[in-house]
Amino acid sequence: MDFFYKFRQFLSGPPAVIVAIVIITTPISKVVERMLPKDLFEIPVTLNDPPPPPPPPKLETQEIKPQPVEQQPMQPADVITKDSVVTEVKPAPPPEPPRQTDVPRAIEVPPVRTGPSVGQIQAGYESIILGYIESIKRYPTSREARSQRPQGKVALLLEIGRDGSLKSVSVSRSSDSIILDNAALATARQGRYPPFPADAYPGQATHRFSVTLEFNVQQEN
Repeated sequence: MDFFYKFRQFLSGPPAVIVAIVIITTPISKVVERMLPKDLFEIPVTLNDPPPPPPPPKLETQEIKPQPVEQQPMQPADVITKDSVVTEVKPAPPPEPPRQTDVPRAIEVPPVRTGPSVGQIQAGYESIILGYIESIKRYPTSREARSQRPQGKVALLLEIGRDGSLKSVSVSRSSDSIILDNAALATARQGRYPPFPADAYPGQATHRFSVTLEFNVQQEN
C-alpha cells in the first residue's frame, strides 16, 4: 500500500508535470523506439536483380524491285533541229601579251690577237743588231789611240743577208778620227749576226742597216 501511495504522490507532484511535458513534446515514435529494442526495427530486406530487357524486335526487310519506267514517245515538238539550237558566239579572247623573256646577251668575242706586224718584226730585228754591236764594241788600244785619245761617233752601213751573213760594211759618216772609224769597222766585221725572221723584209735577199757607234775615253781599258 505504501508503494502505491508514494507513486500517487509522485504523479501528483512537480516531477509528474515534467514527465508529462516530455511525453507530450516527444513524438510517440521516439518513445516507442526508446522503449522497444533496436533489433526489432532492423528488418533485413533482400532486393532481387531486375529482369533483363527484352530483345529488340526484328525488322523484316522487304526487297524493293525497281518498277519499269514507261517511256513516252517523243513528240514532234521535242525533236532538236538546227533552227531550234541557239548557239552562243563567244568573243575571241584578246591575245596574250608577249612574255618578257631574258634576252640573251650577245657573246663578246675577244679580239683575235694576230702576230706582230711586219714593221714590228723588222724594228725588233734592227734593235737586236744594234744591241749586239754595242755589246762587242771596244775602245781602240793602239799606241796612237792611247796618245791621241780620240772621241766621237761613227755611222756605219751594214749589208746583211737573210742567213745572217755580213755582205759588206762601210762608214756612212766619219768621226773625223781614222782611229775610231777603223775601230768601228773592225767591230762590225767580227760580229756574228742572226738570220732574218721569216716575215721580215719580204722578197729581199739582203738588207742594209744603219748603225751608229760612239767612242769616248771612259771606255778605255
